[in-house]
Amino acid sequence: MTQYISWLAFFIVSISSYSAYSQQAYLSTINDLKATAPTNSQTSQSIFVGCIDYSVQYIAVPTVDSEQKDKAEFAVALTRKANGDKRTVCFNRSGDWLHIYKNGEQVDRIWYFSERNEEYTFFKNGVLKFSTNDIAEPEGFSELGIEDIVRTKERRKVLGFKTKKILVKKLSGTVESFWVSEDLIRNPKSYSKNKFGYANELYRSLKGVPLYQEKTVANFMTTILKAKEVRIGEPKEELFILPSVTLYHW
Repeated sequence: MTQYISWLAFFIVSISSYSAYSQQAYLSTINDLKATAPTNSQTSQSIFVGCIDYSVQYIAVPTVDSEQKDKAEFAVALTRKANGDKRTVCFNRSGDWLHIYKNGEQVDRIWYFSERNEEYTFFKNGVLKFSTNDIAEPEGFSELGIEDIVRTKERRKVLGFKTKKILVKKLSGTVESFWVSEDLIRNPKSYSKNKFGYANELYRSLKGVPLYQEKTVANFMTTILKAKEVRIGEPKEELFILPSVTLYHW
């Protein structure tokens, strides 16, 4: 059981984000996000600058194997407790991004700084860790490569934005489906240097910002992110200031 719990801890950190990682004061309130309404001129094939609120759902993959079912349901409960079911993702004009885990007990937020190609993860216990994302598969990671990308003809509107469905299969067997915006384009700086998990290849193919996403890991658990609100406008600079705590390397 101890080995299983250890595996689950690694599993949770792995799915917390697609990668995982001072200066001055740390702002912890979501009220610091700058909210502005989209206009037609802003949403016409523009580089997205702003924030998206997502709901997050974790689902055990159905199975007739009772032992696997129990493990999957336990993993779902543990992951939901650790990472919460609400998340906000922000992009600034420089191509940096920020993931805010609103109501989980483990991860607080994750930053990526495009110029330095560095990722920082701040945990609820006050620990801050970083990595330089210049290796696709660091020690301890394998089969993260992309096996296939299928651009389907399926289209639908999400929150008034046109999206298209793209399917991605990893060498590990992980399957992801993305409904990416055709109007809100991700800044290439936000991924072009980021090799961890082949993020540069993935987002170069997606181009648009995902407004709906399903990720199934090892035919075990599915994570669903669904956009609830899109706010266009430069996020406040303070959101991209790291907390003044001791920094550790992954």
